[in-house]
Amino acid sequence: MLSFWQRAAIAVVVTFAIIGVLVSDQWIRDAAESELTSIQRWFGESARAEVVDRAARWYTAAIVDTGFADEVWKGYTRTPEQRARSPEFETGPFKAGLDWFETRIVVFFTLIFQVFLRLSAVVLWAPYLALLIIPAAIDGWVRRKIKQTSFSYTSPLAHSYSMLAIKTAIVGILFVFLLPVPLPFGCIPAAGVLVALALGLVIANTQKRI
Repeated sequence: MLSFWQRAAIAVVVTFAIIGVLVSDQWIRDAAESELTSIQRWFGESARAEVVDRAARWYTAAIVDTGFADEVWKGYTRTPEQRARSPEFETGPFKAGLDWFETRIVVFFTLIFQVFLRLSAVVLWAPYLALLIIPAAIDGWVRRKIKQTSFSYTSPLAHSYSMLAIKTAIVGILFVFLLPVPLPFGCIPAAGVLVALALGLVIANTQKRI
């Protein structure tokens, strides 16, 4: 039977493929621009530039410098030489099909860049998320110590549900990062609140023998 993470990985890949087939790259670009405008409105022009620059560096390091993008374009698109050798593919349904496939590759890479852009926005929020998560972790640790010294019982059920909440939040964030629509500005801090609350419960209800 597949584990939680294996099922989640399959679901993310399937979602990525569906979006790549159905959505245009301009739609994704418009969503990204809307989110960047929100960042600029709340954090300023320098923060917007920082988010874009960091995402571009990550994209270049992971996709371009590794040769991945080049291999995909070479393997799945037509060079001018190939077009000249196969003129029959430049007319009719063959051309339409090949052109459509090439636009899907553009969408594929645009979607990847969008994910990097949103991850970069998470880094922008990181100092504020730390103000939520660190106190929650400390509070959970203190509550666990109190239970140890007072011989109170921890709750395995609360621990299990909290772990499930953290896992679900992580997978949910991955799904949200793939959505080709502008994300609400408060999406990232809201996820941070959920993770902080769940983490506090996980630590507080960790079995005493650990």
